Order: sequence, then structure tokens, then C-alpha cells
Amino acid sequence: MSTIEFTHNAAFNENFIIALITILHHSGTETGKALNHTVDVLLKIGNRPKARDVVLLITDGISGDNITIPSRRVRDTGALVSGSLS
Repeated sequence: MSTIEFTHNAAFNENFIIALITILHHSGTETGKALNHTVDVLLKIGNRPKARDVVLLITDGISGDNITIPSRRVRDTGALVSGSLS
């Protein structure tokens, strides 16, 4: 599985993000696993108490694993969630 993670203090621009996404190697879509990782790891790193978390999900389509519980976990954090199919 290919992974790109950004924390709030990462320095990047739009072209940098597009270049990283372009080089990802596809080995199956496990959206549920990614969402659980988001809740368990990414939303706990350097959070600012007064700032709302934002989760941007970019996927190529249907997940190979279950997303029902993981997506509920992300929503339950109160994060603003947006997604896109590529």
C-alpha cells in the first residue's frame, strides 16, 4: 500500500501534492484501513485544541475493505470531511 501523510506543520504547495499523488503505486484500495489510521494516528499528532480538524480523502473507487465503522469513527471526531474520486 502506498501512503502519503501530511500533518498540520508540513510545508507544501499544490504542485508538490499533485506530484506525490502521481507517483503512488496502486496495490488495492483499503479505505477503511486508511480512515482508522487517520483517527488513531493522524488526528492525534500536533492537534491544536481550538482548530477544527480537516480530513481530505482521495480514492480511486470502491474499497476492498469495510468502511462503515471507520467512516463513523472519523465523523465522530467532529472533523470536517471531504472526499474525491480520482
